[in-house]
Amino acid sequence: MFVWQRRVLGRLGRQAEALRESEERLTMVMEGSEDGFWDWDLRTNAVERSERWASMLGYTRAEITASSDHGRQLVHPEDLPLFDAYCRRLRSGEGSRADAEYRMRTKSGEWRWILDRGKVVARAPDGAPTRIAGTHTDITDLRSAREEAARHEARFRFIYEHAPVGISWLERGQVATRLVNPAHERVTGVPAARSREPNSYVAATHPDDQARQTEFHQRLYRGEIDHFSMEKR
Repeated sequence: MFVWQRRVLGRLGRQAEALRESEERLTMVMEGSEDGFWDWDLRTNAVERSERWASMLGYTRAEITASSDHGRQLVHPEDLPLFDAYCRRLRSGEGSRADAEYRMRTKSGEWRWILDRGKVVARAPDGAPTRIAGTHTDITDLRSAREEAARHEARFRFIYEHAPVGISWLERGQVATRLVNPAHERVTGVPAARSREPNSYVAATHPDDQARQTEFHQRLYRGEIDHFSMEKR
């Protein structure tokens, strides 16, 4: 009995040590991550949140109450319908995971864009979700970059469509990606519908000018030059 007891205690000790090491690794991962973590117990409506979850909004963990209502109070009024629909989807158990992007108010009053990703991690015997866990990621800078890229795209598209000179855009060896603007159609006489036919521009070029243009294109493809200028018929 004594030997058996020592073996059991030794096994329990090793298991406890392994659990402690696992918890330490998880803690280090959580602290090193830029994401905030949350754990929602649907039976009590209590939500445990990590320190990073609070700090990305300028709060301490002690300033955030352990309830789902507190988190909802920080959501931008215009984003509440989306936030509520996201929560309903997770609580309904329709899918095991979901995500949403919405704004949350920081302690200083600033609005930050948050990517919220949730997953059902426990269910009752009847299949209803009982616990949901997830992460918060601050995507404010990413959203700003997207919006700036969209503005650049809109400006480029306007210039591209209304420029008085013909513009053609093509990836090397990818004729199917060719884009041409209206002025290009007008200048060359080649309709946009035919612009992806490799021989359409050769056919539109005067025979005496084809060899020179072909030479320029080949030098471009070989990397010998990065631009050229020529007059042709």
